[in-house]
Amino acid sequence: MIAAIECRAPIEFEEEQEILLRTSQGDDSAFAVLTEQYSGRVYGFLKRMVYSAEDAEDLTQETFCEAHKNRRNLRTDVSPLPYLFTIARRKAISLLRWRSVRRLVLPLSDEQESEEPDAGNTPREQMREKQKEEIVEKVLATLKPAKRGVLILRYFEGLSYREIASVIGKPEATIKSIAYRAEEELRSKLSGFRLYE
Repeated sequence: MIAAIECRAPIEFEEEQEILLRTSQGDDSAFAVLTEQYSGRVYGFLKRMVYSAEDAEDLTQETFCEAHKNRRNLRTDVSPLPYLFTIARRKAISLLRWRSVRRLVLPLSDEQESEEPDAGNTPREQMREKQKEEIVEKVLATLKPAKRGVLILRYFEGLSYREIASVIGKPEATIKSIAYRAEEELRSKLSGFRLYE
């Protein structure tokens, strides 16, 4: 299963190029390395997009299946992350659209999975950090998918505006505008919570 997912140490650009080249030539062992390297970040992006660990796991699997199917078209001169995020975003939006339709027909009862808090802090600090994270995640989930996607790519995944523009397929200026409006909306919605006391 792809999403026994943890972030791996970054690989050097030259090594990444070699892996991409081998992948594009049909080397499945190279693709496995690529999957191991980036599945954690794709999963994290998707979990924040669809707000469900189970769905994010499924969509991560689907993202890498699609990337594998089209592996011969992989560019070897740039990081594969924007390409993977593009596939993942499209799949997340498709699922979210389906959920919107499904809500009209069926009651939705997704259970949110809890994650273990980070070790190293006192139990009280861990609880407060977990509560803050849950509040931010819930408020983030109220944003429209386009805004949510830009914020996740920018602040959780660390992509530049140019890379986000590549993922989403819109001009960089448009991405900056979406990010600004999304940040303002998120700040406004979070202002009622006392996150930093």
